[in-house]
Amino acid sequence: MNDCVFGWQEKSSLLTIEANQTAQMKGISDVFHVDFQNLQCFFFKDQAYFYFGRDDTERWKEEGRKYLEKTYLTKLLIETKQLRTAFRTVINEIESINLQGASNKTLLDLFLKYFEIVVDIAGIYHASQPEALFFVDQELRKLLSGKYTKEEMEKHFVTLSSPYELDLVQREKVEWFKLLKEEPITDEKYLQHAKNFAAYFFNTYSFKEAIEYLRDKKNHTNESDLEAEIKEIRQYRKKTKNEREKLLKELPTKVTYLSRVLRKVSVDRFALKEGWQGAEFLALNLFSEIAKRIKIDIKDFFYSYGRKDIEKFLLSGKVLNEKEVKRRKEALFIKINNKNAMRLVGDKALIRIKRFLRSNMASGDSVKGMGAQQGVTTGRARILLVEDISSFATAAKCFKKGEVLVTTMTSPNIVSLMKNASGIVTNEGGICSHAAIVSRELGKPCVVGTGNATQVFKTGDYLLIDAGKGEVKKITKEEYETIKNLT
Repeated sequence: MNDCVFGWQEKSSLLTIEANQTAQMKGISDVFHVDFQNLQCFFFKDQAYFYFGRDDTERWKEEGRKYLEKTYLTKLLIETKQLRTAFRTVINEIESINLQGASNKTLLDLFLKYFEIVVDIAGIYHASQPEALFFVDQELRKLLSGKYTKEEMEKHFVTLSSPYELDLVQREKVEWFKLLKEEPITDEKYLQHAKNFAAYFFNTYSFKEAIEYLRDKKNHTNESDLEAEIKEIRQYRKKTKNEREKLLKELPTKVTYLSRVLRKVSVDRFALKEGWQGAEFLALNLFSEIAKRIKIDIKDFFYSYGRKDIEKFLLSGKVLNEKEVKRRKEALFIKINNKNAMRLVGDKALIRIKRFLRSNMASGDSVKGMGAQQGVTTGRARILLVEDISSFATAAKCFKKGEVLVTTMTSPNIVSLMKNASGIVTNEGGICSHAAIVSRELGKPCVVGTGNATQVFKTGDYLLIDAGKGEVKKITKEEYETIKNLT
């Protein structure tokens, strides 16, 4: 077994992989600095995987102790706001230029600005990961444990960590409802909505595809149900805020600060997604022009061209040959050991990836993680990997009410499936993750941060979720039927 810990898995372009790798090697930021020494990441079967050294994850946790200093949260939020503003400035510059008439040098300048800010956002995003919030989580639970029963403590923990501001997903619902009232809805209005919520269009490299997705979404949206849902969201926020204020009166003042950390970081985490999951969609005009000059399909471009390749082309006109493009799309393996990087593609990468997966392959009939929303439930598994908008649309049509949603991580688009799921299980995430927040609002049993649920289970498996124990396990059809009949 390699001395590494699962980080995350999703479909990602080569540029996104490199942005994360660069962020980790440069130490992330002055505000949240982790000296990563060991990293293994690879692209295989349309999915990117990141694994971190165990020593690195311990340093990651230690860096998170900064949150226990009362001035730190404000410093972090100022940093993330500045990064979001800088990212928007770059996107606005890309949108304002006649790219078709621009020189290669102009395109290169824009690209380098883009890549630098995406690296910084990918870096600071680590400050909202479970590792970074480990000590906040532990400290808050310790302060609650001496005063309440385990069941009461879990309930109060949810109340204290739930934000009352509308997050990205909820703001999109409000704006979508407003858009539906505008008739006729032009393609320009659809596209502007997509750009306003670009994180929904991760790995989407066609504005036409985004518009068609939103048109179809309109045809399947019940406005009355959406209006009622928005009302419920606001009521839940108000109710949670009132419960929290009442609860804080009977708890030490330190709890007020820890509660604020979890709430603010949750919302801020969503806001940063625009500069990470939505970045390529927002800069698509730039990348489309570069791909056009290279004479390569836009998807092939994103899954084969890295930063240095783009820089070489715009400086000297050098392009990758078809064989190299194919090799990179098949497999990519990157290993960083004490800041020294090794990179393989094609068959050589496949050999290393398969060896790595054999030594780290999940086995058994159960997984353990963090219970984000308490409860016990059963259902048949539906495995859903994070890919792109068209893949999600296809998967959504197959999803059946009452199934257990098992995914790498939840994205904004998945909320509609979460509503119909009996329970939610993710490889990634912590108390501030999207899955954790939405599952609390929906009251759905949820276990996050299992690391390997999508490997252990397959679609159709009968599952039992015990979120109180943070456990998910396979059960037989007979056990499933017995439990179902009892409930």
